[in-house]
Amino acid sequence: LKVREHPSTGPYVEGLSMYVVNSFEDVEGWITLGNKNRATATTGMNERSSRSHSVFTLVLTQTRTDEVGVKKNDPRRITSKINLVDLAGSERQSQAKTEGDRLREATNINKSLTTLGMVISSLSKKSTSGKKKFFIPYRDSVLTWLLKESIGGNSKTAMLATISPTNYHKEETLSTLRYAKIASSIVNTARVNEDPTTKLIKELRAEIDRLKISDRWNRDEQQSATQTEIDELREKCVAKEKEIEEMKQSWELKLQQSEERKAQENKNLEKSGITCKVDNKMPNLVNLNEDPQLSEMLLYVIKEGQTRVGRMCDNSKHEIQLNGALIAENHCIINNLENVISITPIDDAPTYVNGNLISEPVILQHGDRVILGGDHYFRFNHPKQVRNRKQTSGQEVKKDFEFAKQELLNVQEQRLQSELEEARRQAQEEMLTKVEEVKKEAMKEQRAVENKLAECEQLLKNQSEEVQMAEQGRLEADDTIQKLKKQKMLLEQELMVGRKRQQLEARAAERAQLSPASTKGSRLKEFLETEKQKVTQRLEQLKQKRSDISSPTRRNAMMENQLGKRDLYKIALSLREANKISQLLKKNMTFSREDYLEDDKLATAIKVTNTELGLCTFWDVPKFEDRLAQMRDLYQNDCESSADDEVFNDPSESWLPEAPTTPSTPRSPLGNSFNKSPFRQFLLSGNSSVTSPRSFKDDTCSCPSHLTGTALAKMCESVTLTFVENIQDSYLEESMADKIVKCSQAIKKSVVYLIDSNSSQDKESETNDEETQCCLLKLATNIQTLSSHCTVWANMYVKEQRHSRVIQDLTTKLKEHVKVMGNHVVRFFQGWGNDIDSLICDSGSKIVDCVLTVCKLTGEMCLATDMNIISFEQLNCEEADKNQLSPDVCHAFLAGCDLLVDKSLQGPIKTLEEWECKAQNLADLSNNNLSLGEIPQHIEELVSSMKILFSTCQELQVDMDTSVRQSYGGIPLQFYSVSYKRSQGLIHHISNLWENVQILLNSAEPLIKGQTIDCRKLCRYSDLIQRDISKLVLVSSKDNFKMDSSSSDSDSSVLSELQMQKLEYAAKDVHLSAGCLIQKAEKLLRNDKLSGTPRGKRLLPPSPDKAINSPLSNKFKLDTCSWG
Repeated sequence: LKVREHPSTGPYVEGLSMYVVNSFEDVEGWITLGNKNRATATTGMNERSSRSHSVFTLVLTQTRTDEVGVKKNDPRRITSKINLVDLAGSERQSQAKTEGDRLREATNINKSLTTLGMVISSLSKKSTSGKKKFFIPYRDSVLTWLLKESIGGNSKTAMLATISPTNYHKEETLSTLRYAKIASSIVNTARVNEDPTTKLIKELRAEIDRLKISDRWNRDEQQSATQTEIDELREKCVAKEKEIEEMKQSWELKLQQSEERKAQENKNLEKSGITCKVDNKMPNLVNLNEDPQLSEMLLYVIKEGQTRVGRMCDNSKHEIQLNGALIAENHCIINNLENVISITPIDDAPTYVNGNLISEPVILQHGDRVILGGDHYFRFNHPKQVRNRKQTSGQEVKKDFEFAKQELLNVQEQRLQSELEEARRQAQEEMLTKVEEVKKEAMKEQRAVENKLAECEQLLKNQSEEVQMAEQGRLEADDTIQKLKKQKMLLEQELMVGRKRQQLEARAAERAQLSPASTKGSRLKEFLETEKQKVTQRLEQLKQKRSDISSPTRRNAMMENQLGKRDLYKIALSLREANKISQLLKKNMTFSREDYLEDDKLATAIKVTNTELGLCTFWDVPKFEDRLAQMRDLYQNDCESSADDEVFNDPSESWLPEAPTTPSTPRSPLGNSFNKSPFRQFLLSGNSSVTSPRSFKDDTCSCPSHLTGTALAKMCESVTLTFVENIQDSYLEESMADKIVKCSQAIKKSVVYLIDSNSSQDKESETNDEETQCCLLKLATNIQTLSSHCTVWANMYVKEQRHSRVIQDLTTKLKEHVKVMGNHVVRFFQGWGNDIDSLICDSGSKIVDCVLTVCKLTGEMCLATDMNIISFEQLNCEEADKNQLSPDVCHAFLAGCDLLVDKSLQGPIKTLEEWECKAQNLADLSNNNLSLGEIPQHIEELVSSMKILFSTCQELQVDMDTSVRQSYGGIPLQFYSVSYKRSQGLIHHISNLWENVQILLNSAEPLIKGQTIDCRKLCRYSDLIQRDISKLVLVSSKDNFKMDSSSSDSDSSVLSELQMQKLEYAAKDVHLSAGCLIQKAEKLLRNDKLSGTPRGKRLLPPSPDKAINSPLSNKFKLDTCSWG
């Protein structure tokens, strides 16, 4: 609830309407509507526990008309407000046994009741202590703030404290009695709430009577003025009387509008299932809930004709409106034709009747269970069918929520089981086909091996024949040698030795010929036998797998392992809901189920596909359920969903390219295509989020496997030298903003280079590869440095954050965007590691956007803390710097400065509008004090001209930002430095002007009301306003810069000549108004001095230099500029 506070009527709820009632029945009807909307639930202590506080407000207006003499006086209106408050009771979790939503509700209830107790205690101390100023923490809770007047304000309060007589609740009873004792000591002061219109008329009449009396004494001097004032007062009285008559006439119209609104509320409640008057003759749908106390609490009447069912939204015209992601905008149509009820789903909206998913019109019978969207359970009731069945009806089963849920689960389990069996049958057919193909390939390999073996045997046979021929030749040679031996017995011993040597050589030659052939043949046989055994073993394994999968026992065991005792229907329903929420949130994410074998067990994973980038990742079922709960919160709470949501883009997840499917190769959950799927690659990679998520720290610190030794050392050396050079180039006066901007520039430069390197043709070269790896390492170190700088900068202003909401918001946003940038850097590294071009381009562009956003927030923070930045000063140096800031980074920084200037002007402009009304009221009050002269009018003119000046500054700031965007590429570098200094001066002088005007008004109020006669503060702060105006114009007129460094005469200004003239005109009006106010105030001071100065007081000049220079002589003169 948004609670606001009216200065006279007190706190109220914004957006609530008040309706006129004419009788107690009308009041009772509104109370019934309120109770129907009140939230209740079952807890461990109460079957119908209130989960909210209830406040019913009655506003009573009493009108009295008194007769005085012959003429009736104007009616007198007195207004009273009655608040009937029903507080929800406090709960202890141990006794109420609450959890989940009930526990959060109990926490909020206990928090509000604790705040109420603190308020009661503070009011009691205030009443007993007698202190006038005593802080009461009304705003700590919506309940206490809304009941501020009822608890301790303009009211009479009666509080009922209910206790229990049992000893079991002794502690609660004592606590309640102590609370009641403290509350009884509060003393409230009630006053009559008289209608301000009636009060004003009475005051006007009294003023007329007073003027008539005073007219007798001052006829000569003020007769004409008094008569005019009397006429004006009479006209006001006539106007007020007409207004009262119109109010009387509009009472009937208000009553009619109240009845129409009440009928509309009843109609809206009927759409939500809350019916105040139930027609037992009409067919209807009643809700079924897992909490028995909440079942059959909602009733939807099926009227004659069509009843449309759809999602609840603002412009919905459906007769039945339901919440939920699975409820379509147009879900289904229920037709009632001559008491025959049929239901027809629209498109593919999930609609179940008695557990069966329907796609065509189905006639409903009494007692049928209707489930819409999978989570809205209803039972259909048809009174006429009940009367017809009474004669033949026997004992029926109770058809409650559990019955409907179990029925739906059973039917859908059977359907999913049949689908799974069909998918398994297809997978088996594919597997058998693969087995046959493998068998054919094995037979081909076996025949090829046998042919090779036959060739080897033939070769061995040929070699054996050659050996036999050689042996035969050797035998013939031996015979010849024997004959020669007989003939040459007498030869010398030397010839015998030579013959023996020849024999030894011949035997060695024979061994050399026989040994290789036999060895080669044996080895070939062993190799062929080994290959044959491998093929046989592989065939046996395939046959065993086929028989295991075909057996029913194995199939049931695989089902149990796969589901892990989870319902098939529950997973299917969750997937459908996740896809629907993703579609409604406009996310390019789809969710599907993947089954795979792990250690001979069937397991389930959830496949998450990014259809825009063509990437996919995998979650386990618990992680999917956790993410689904977060998605429900995003959808139901209407949270702002961006492209950086960690629900859909968790940096700890690894993404892989999606494998395309073709019609010739259908995908099957259990098919052999899983071996080539991204999920298998995901599991084999060892970094799957299904098993263990990766942290950002691990990603940034890990290096590729090929970056070892000398290559890694060279990369680290290059990066270290770069950082050393940056340290040497840094300046002592360099601020934290300079460091963040330079670090952001380095990140942007690295990302742009890496994107260009990825899209270039020579990315496979060794030189480019080394540069790319160095750039990746620099990117990781720069993002870590940026994070450290932002943390240090936020810690520098811890004290300022407690008092300044602007600095607190800026530091929070800065850290959040740096975190988002780090998440995108992680995804950028994943793209490089897995060679995914789409992920590299997408995350790279988002990193660049985050860099510009961080620079924009840095500009706001730098200007808010009045910090100097020298990065723009370095842009003015003639020597080129390789680390020079790019124009888009500089423009983003200035855009943040312009945004802060605009915010700084919006607040004072709204405040000046209120002050302008206040100055007008002070001018009206000054008619009674003629000695002030025209001072109130000049104050009003000063405030009005100040508002015009601030509006002019705001317009010029917007025009300047627009011109910078249009001339984005041709802006001189000096422009950024000059523009930032101008914004600094503008913020400073605007703050001073606003404070001086505020003090001026606070000083003028007691002077005009006659509470004081000292007007020296008016002179003092009017003079300060003149000085600040001069400085403001001076800051804008000195913002010149060189358009061309080669030319000395090519000066330009941030503001154009026309814009500068417009600013000077607005400032001149403020200067003149302040000067006239000083002149009138000094004249009043001189008159008071002539009439006498009180003893002990001395008239001081409005400022130190006023003793020398009179403001009358230089009231239109500024320090360095002329108004023309």
